[in-house]
Amino acid sequence: MIRVLLAVIPFLVVPLAPLSSAAQDVEFSGRTARTSVLEVGAVVGTFSGFSMKYQRHASLAWDFHSSFNANGFFRARIHALRENPVENSPLTFFIGPGITGGTSDSELILGPAAEAGVFFGIEHYRIVLQLMPEIEVIPRLEGRLLAGVGLRITL
Repeated sequence: MIRVLLAVIPFLVVPLAPLSSAAQDVEFSGRTARTSVLEVGAVVGTFSGFSMKYQRHASLAWDFHSSFNANGFFRARIHALRENPVENSPLTFFIGPGITGGTSDSELILGPAAEAGVFFGIEHYRIVLQLMPEIEVIPRLEGRLLAGVGLRITL
């Protein structure tokens, strides 16, 4: 029962994290516009696969990662990130809570996760260095620390 509660809490908390601050409005040419940025790419490392980030505020973003293979393994992670750019630098640090889920060998996998790292922005490209600690609560209690390097392109 405790494992189920620990697995459900992130589903309740993570979606509410970006609601703590409204989307940023930017004024240009006398008009106000809402910023939103979508980035897609890939990550390689202890967790390799597809990477996507959606940002509607200057310091808040949703980050999604997925990985799968032909043997039936599938894993996905979603994180609500707080970003802190370094002044006069192309570097931005980020950190945030998340959830992980998927299937492996016909077992359901579920648990809380987090993500922390830094990205380096060059025009429409982002080079991402990240750490993703996670705790698998279902089907058994197991923790791991994943790391990756990625490249995303702003659409």
